Amino acid sequence: MVFFFTITLIISIAGMSALMVLKQIELSSGVVILARVRPQVNRFFHAILLIIERSIPALAREAVVAVLKRFRAALQKGLAHGILWFETTLQNLLHLLREKTHPQHHRGEASAFLKEVGEYKKQIETTAKESEIEEMAK
Repeated sequence: MVFFFTITLIISIAGMSALMVLKQIELSSGVVILARVRPQVNRFFHAILLIIERSIPALAREAVVAVLKRFRAALQKGLAHGILWFETTLQNLLHLLREKTHPQHHRGEASAFLKEVGEYKKQIETTAKESEIEEMAK
């Protein structure tokens, strides 16, 4: 990299020195050197200047916009896949929870304690229903 910049500096110094020498010759002699070629050189450098000032920045803007559009589309697609994966995972967990809590999974016999609790619960429910019926009858 240093080699490139050194060469560029040397070429720039040589070019500027040559231009100064040519300008000094023109001023001392009063004759315009390469007068016929100057309009063509002017048009050439004007075209290059237009390319550098307008075309390259416009192309760069278009490229940035295209990259941003692709990034946005990829981000939307990624978010959609992530949401779909999350939804599928939640559905699988819900199905698993339903399977685990469904009463058909418990096929073994209940313990004596659970039977006693069940009978007590039934007794409370029947007494509650009977008291409701009595209140309605009043």
